[in-house]
Amino acid sequence: MNYERDDHDDDGLSRTERHYAEIAPVPPSHCLHRALHEIDPEGPNAALLRALILSEFYRPAPAAKLLPSVTHVTAQINTACDKAGFDDAYGNRQVLIQAALHWFCQAHDRAQYGGHTAPMFAGAMGTGKSAAARIFASQSGCTIITVEQMGEWYRVDTRKLFNRCYDCGDLIIDDVGAESHRLLPADVLASIISRRHAMWESSRGSKRTGITTNLMIRAPHGQAGKPTSIEACFGSRTARRVNQMCELFQFGGPDRSA
Repeated sequence: MNYERDDHDDDGLSRTERHYAEIAPVPPSHCLHRALHEIDPEGPNAALLRALILSEFYRPAPAAKLLPSVTHVTAQINTACDKAGFDDAYGNRQVLIQAALHWFCQAHDRAQYGGHTAPMFAGAMGTGKSAAARIFASQSGCTIITVEQMGEWYRVDTRKLFNRCYDCGDLIIDDVGAESHRLLPADVLASIISRRHAMWESSRGSKRTGITTNLMIRAPHGQAGKPTSIEACFGSRTARRVNQMCELFQFGGPDRSA
């Protein structure tokens, strides 16, 4: 459905929204009107926010359970970004907000939002993926573990590594890249992702695993042998499992590795 702005009636609802109001099992309430009117119509996420709010209200569930609203989640992320000094020169704060909204809405509607997946923050080196992951983890309750930490635990006590990775609930593995093998053997990281995938499947999505990476899932045509993808660095099975468990959120900005 297209939730972009179209002609509005006196009460502020568009034709699309009024159609949903007429067929909705829960009539539009003052909460819905207020939430819709709080959105900046010229903002970059206006259509997305309206769609998410409508999807939350137009279902057979008490309105009280549908709050805190999307606007509350957005405000939480913005506050956390401000405190962390998260740079938004390339619009990556909006990408982080979209990831948080996706996470929030999954709790209410698993079927519509594609099951319980975790974010895959992808982009060039130095675009703020790790900082975004820390903010996301602080707001969502995820555990975040860097590949560097994994490598340290692996060298000292492999049981500690596996216990940390398997005993937690939702997990974000930070800094999965072409150079990860210098910190942790590629087959060990692939094995951890495989085990987390099995736990995610058996728990019906309650043990989600996300990553931050400067890699693509699969290399473009003609670059299959180059270490620019998860598939090339960790194998096709790992790439497939990451693709199943994660929702891609692409970060913009120049590569600062040079």
